[in-house]
Amino acid sequence: MLIKAIISAAAILIQSAAILTRVINIPMEMFLYPWLISRGLMQYRDFFINHGFLLYGFLSLLSGDTGLTSLRLFYLSVLTLNLLLVLRILWKTSSAAGFAAGTALYLLLGYQMYLNNLWDETVITAFCLTVYLLMLGIPGKRTDTATAILILLASFIKPTAAALLIPVMILRRRTVYLFVIAAGWLLPAVYYYLAGGIEEFVDNLILFNRAQGRFALLHPTNVLYRDVLFTSVIVLVAGLTVAAAGKRIRSLGLLLGFLTVSLFLSFVPCCQEFHMPPAVAFFSLFVAAVISQSKGHHRILYAVLVLGLLLVTYRKTAHEYFDMLPKRTDQFRNPRTGRVLGLLDLANPPAGRFYVFGNQPEYYYLRDSQPPTYYPVMFGFNRIYTPDIEMRVISELKNKQVEIVLIPLPVDPSFREFTVIEDYILENFHEAAAIPEAVIFRVNPSPSAK
Repeated sequence: MLIKAIISAAAILIQSAAILTRVINIPMEMFLYPWLISRGLMQYRDFFINHGFLLYGFLSLLSGDTGLTSLRLFYLSVLTLNLLLVLRILWKTSSAAGFAAGTALYLLLGYQMYLNNLWDETVITAFCLTVYLLMLGIPGKRTDTATAILILLASFIKPTAAALLIPVMILRRRTVYLFVIAAGWLLPAVYYYLAGGIEEFVDNLILFNRAQGRFALLHPTNVLYRDVLFTSVIVLVAGLTVAAAGKRIRSLGLLLGFLTVSLFLSFVPCCQEFHMPPAVAFFSLFVAAVISQSKGHHRILYAVLVLGLLLVTYRKTAHEYFDMLPKRTDQFRNPRTGRVLGLLDLANPPAGRFYVFGNQPEYYYLRDSQPPTYYPVMFGFNRIYTPDIEMRVISELKNKQVEIVLIPLPVDPSFREFTVIEDYILENFHEAAAIPEAVIFRVNPSPSAK
C-alpha cells in the first residue's frame, strides 16, 4: 500500500510538472467553436463542425479569454482526472509490480501522445475510465443508470463512443443502457429539428464523418512514433499469449473488451497521435494486469519486454520534452501574431466583414469578429465532400460585403487547393498592405466588382 501511495504521489507531481513546464497547445477547433457558441451561434446550423456538440457547448462557458488560460486549466484538470482514474483502477486491480509498470507506461506513453494538446479524446478518456471503474464495482440499478448516462455523454462528444455499450452489454445485459442512449439522442435530434438545423446536424455529424472514415481507410495518414507503436503491438501480443498460457483470458475479458473499444476510438476514422489517449490508458491497464496475474518465467520475460517498451518510449518522450516542445510558441502571445494583428488594426475592417484565407481563426477570435462564412476553417476533404464549397464561400463573401481579406504567409497548405476562392480574391480585391507574415487585400472600389 505504501509503495502504491508513493508511486501515485510521484506520478501526479511528474505529470503536473511535465504539463506546466511546456506550452499547452489549444487547437483552433477548441477555442473557435466554443467562442462561436458563446456569441449565440448554433453548432451545425450556423457553422460547420463535424465533432460532437457536448464538449464545445461546455467549453463555451470558458470562452472569451484571449490568453486561453481557462482552457489550459481545463486541460490540466482533465489530465489530472485521467491519471487519478488510472491510478484508482490500478490500485484496485494490480500488484505493486503491475502498479509501477502500468503507471510508468501511462505517464510516458500518454505524455507522448497528448503532447500538451487539448482534444476530444482527452475528455473521452475520462468517460471511458469512469465507466470501466463502475463496471468493476457491484452491479445495481443506480450503477447501471450512471453507466448508461456516462456512455451517452461520451457519445455526445464523439458519437463512436457509443461503442462502449458493447463490452458493457456483454457483461450486464441491461435494457436500460439501450433505452438511455436511444432516448438521449432523441433529445438533440428534436432540438435541432425545432431550431431548423436538423439537416446540417445529420450531414455534419453523421454523413460527413462516415464519408471521411471511408476516405481515411483508402488514404491512411502518416503516423509518428512507429517504433513505439510497433513495440507496443509486440507487448500486446505477448501479453495475450502470456494470459492465454496462464488461462487468464477469461478474467481479463472486461478489460480486453474496453481495450478493443479504446483502440476503435483511437484509430477511427483516422490514426493520429492526439486520438490515442483512450488506447494508451487501457493498454497501460492491460500491461499492469498481465504482470500482476502472470507467474514464473512468463512474468519475467514479459516484464523484460515491457521494460524495453518503457525505454523506447522514454527516449521518444524525452526528445519531445527537451528538444521539440521548448520550440512551441503560444499561438496567441507571440511576435508573429502581434505583427499580423497590428496589420489588421491598420486596415481596420468592420466587424464581420473581413475574411481569413487560411486556417488561422485566431484573428477572428482576437478581434471578436464573427467569420463571414459557414466554413471558418476548411481542409482538403471538405472540398471532396462538398464539391461546390468554394462557390458557397464566395457567395457568402459577397452577401456579407466583405471588405478585407487577410492571407497569412506562407499560404496555409490546406488552402492551396481552394484555387477558385483565391482567384476570386485576386480579381475582386487589391493588395493594400503587406508584411513578411501576412498580406492584406482590400475590396476593389469598382461597383462592377464581381
